[in-house]
Order: sequence, then C-alpha cells, then structure tokens
Amino acid sequence: VRRIADGREPNDVGGVRFRRNAKVIDTGPEAPLADMDDLPFPARDLVDNRLYTTNLTYRRPFTTMFASLGCPFDCAYCQDRVVPFIARSASNVLDEIQECVQRYGIREITFLDPTFTIKRQWVLDICRGIVERGLDVSYTIRTRPDLLDEETIALMHRAGVYRMMIAVETASPRLQKEMGKNLDVENARRVIATAARLGISVHGNFIIGLPTECETEMHQTI
Repeated sequence: VRRIADGREPNDVGGVRFRRNAKVIDTGPEAPLADMDDLPFPARDLVDNRLYTTNLTYRRPFTTMFASLGCPFDCAYCQDRVVPFIARSASNVLDEIQECVQRYGIREITFLDPTFTIKRQWVLDICRGIVERGLDVSYTIRTRPDLLDEETIALMHRAGVYRMMIAVETASPRLQKEMGKNLDVENARRVIATAARLGISVHGNFIIGLPTECETEMHQTI
C-alpha cells in the first residue's frame, strides 16, 4: 500500500499480483511471518464496537481476534492447511484481551483461529490468565474434537467459553480417511457430550455431498 501511495510498483513485495500494461506480474509468495507478537493490536479505537454483532452473539460490545494462524492438519477440503501454523504467545493474547475489556468495554470475543486448541498448554495458560486477571469476557472458539479433554473444556468454560464450533464433517469412518480428517467419530460424540455436560454449547461443522459419499453415509452424518 505504501508503494502504491508513493507511486511505485510493489515489485519486491511478496504475495502481490498486479498488472503492468497487458502483463500480469506475480511477485511470488510472501515471506512467512516470523513472530505474531511483532504485530500491533488492531486499532479498535477507529470503529464503534457497539455497532457490530452476529446472529449468534451472546454479549455486546463484541469483537473478533486471531490468537494463531494456519493449521498443521491436512484435511483435503480446507484452505487453512496451506497456511503454516504460527501462534502468538499466551501473554500477548492475554494483553490484547485485557485491552479489549478494559479500554473498549468488550464483553465477547470470537476467536477466528481455524483450530484454537492445537497447543494444549498454551490454551490452559490463556484460560488461567483470563481467570487470574479477572477479565469479564465471554468467548467462542473453533477446533477439532481430538484436541479436547475434560480438563481443558472445564477450564475454558471457567474462563468464559460458552460456545465452541467442533468440526466433525462426516460420521463415515471411510470418508474420514478419504478426506484426511481421520477423526474417531465415537470419541467426537464423547467430547461433545462432555462439553454439553460442562455447560458449553456445541455447534457442529458437517459436510453433505462429499465426493464418493453414498446415501447410507449421508444418513450416518445426519
């Protein structure tokens, strides 16, 4: 953006495509982000956070946040598998949450991380930090059932998680292998039941019409 504002072409800025006369110039992939902690917090003072919500938002004001990017899993249908996984430090995430609560009065955060619970100890550190700092905030996450256990779910609930989106996609063991998800469907049932018992609402992600899916497999999922 600075190059364009200065009237220069972004020839050496990775991840950009632009047109020069009739030719499309591709600058190649952008350099991977070395440390997410180097990124500044979003300038939430430039918007009125009270105006934003979703149809599933429980409390307001509301905002969104990324604590990590990418995903190390290789599910065939998902774009996040091509983004190298990188996470902010737990303290950096907590500092942003604290700024949201104390400076902007935020009461709910939707974490947009593709798979929030990849690093179990990191998740526990964030949850304990929210409790220890006395931050009155609710939040939602997205993850896989095989990255959850009762201790983690219980601490997340104590720290403010009231809803999680769990990606199951299909109840067919064959299709689980076909698409590289490789979930144990019965374990997914147990994890979802545990979350519900501990007071967390669970929204499932499911895909109907996967390649080679038969009617019986579709009904398994439904």
